[in-house]
Amino acid sequence: MRAIFCFFTIACLSLPLSAADPDFVSLAKKVNPAIVNISTKQMPQLGRSGDPMLEFLERFYGMRPNQQPLQSLGSGFLIDADGLIITNNHVVDQADEIEVQLVDSEKKYQAKLVGKDPKTDIALIKINAPKKLPYLKLGSSEKLQVGEWVAAFGNPLGFAHSITKGIVSAKGRDVDELGIFPFIQTDASINPGNSGGPLVNLDGEVVGVNTFIILGAQGLGFAVPIDGVKQILPDLKSKGKVIRGYLGVTYSPVDPRMANYLGLKEPKGVVIGDVAPNSPAAEAGLKPYDVILEYGDTEIDSSASLSNAVAKQKIGSTVKVKIWRGGKKRSLKVKTRLPDEEFSKFAGGTTSSKPNTEGTDAPYEIGFTYTNLNKELARHYQLPTDKGVVITAVSRGSPAFNAGLSEGDLILDINRKRVRSSSDVKKLLNKGNNLMRVQRGEYRVAVFIES
Repeated sequence: MRAIFCFFTIACLSLPLSAADPDFVSLAKKVNPAIVNISTKQMPQLGRSGDPMLEFLERFYGMRPNQQPLQSLGSGFLIDADGLIITNNHVVDQADEIEVQLVDSEKKYQAKLVGKDPKTDIALIKINAPKKLPYLKLGSSEKLQVGEWVAAFGNPLGFAHSITKGIVSAKGRDVDELGIFPFIQTDASINPGNSGGPLVNLDGEVVGVNTFIILGAQGLGFAVPIDGVKQILPDLKSKGKVIRGYLGVTYSPVDPRMANYLGLKEPKGVVIGDVAPNSPAAEAGLKPYDVILEYGDTEIDSSASLSNAVAKQKIGSTVKVKIWRGGKKRSLKVKTRLPDEEFSKFAGGTTSSKPNTEGTDAPYEIGFTYTNLNKELARHYQLPTDKGVVITAVSRGSPAFNAGLSEGDLILDINRKRVRSSSDVKKLLNKGNNLMRVQRGEYRVAVFIES
């Protein structure tokens, strides 16, 4: 009985697998004609070397020793018969020349950049061919199932028009702070040069754009979902870039210490440092020190998640926002739109020569020195005003240093009370923990100091 049972089990397991084997031969014949190899050249921007001989050669003979164009390889795929091609932004970004080669030709076509979107790492280029070209149908990444067969096409390591097979390992992968759309994860082999090539299902429909791998890992390839790409294609075609709405706030992540100070049970969300006047955030009633917990249907767990959630919203749409304010959860509605004007253009950083200043040490060994602003200090720190209090030094390893305070920060308020002069700093700082807002360059951020 045991032998019969084992045989019966093997037969039942093997027959369905054999019958379900996908036809990758037919798939390759169907997809490969629409795959293109992309090579780019970027001329190095050489400044003055300081070597009199090199400058002499360049000026009088046009010679730049060791000047070689930077070259890179990538992949792409045709999406219409007139030569429109999708690839990755990082494949063509800053390229002076873009060359495209089709599978059935030795000829290389000069491509022009139609549009690019660094936030999604998607770019659109176009070639002019003497005939109508084969192209791929864009499928649905939403309908894609974990465990489904997929194939990656492209130009890995310079080996033109290669195909690798695998399955969808996972969907909705957020990897660090890369991209707006959560990635498709696959174990189909993806290598350098595959970037910009298509990830297709067994019907030959594009379900993703192969984008990156994690070095040192096997079977970890990631693709931008095609549904997200289809959302931005109209803007790339017509405007050359993606037009997105904005919220009008600066913000920073909530760490465990700040969460405890604000009365949150766990460290999540982002705390608002500033709200731009007349922005969607201001019109909705958002305020500094509000903690954004949810934006639409996205739970906010990092600065990147809020940035991506805002960027995905259509212009003119109304979004429900959940916040934490005064120890309670509240809901507001934000209507996204284009910014009326950009944030102020003053830049952070310092000029070369530092004015003389002694400053005052913050009490309770918090670890920073401060002084009243004047025109000389404001010019040195490139601040937008010469009124208020500026941090002139931060002691390494101190509570202020650990909180992220920096020289040149303009102190706006301490424990939610406005700072107008140096005398306010000593009055408002507590011996225990403190919550501060500072202006740094063009941003206002909230920091929590645990003393």
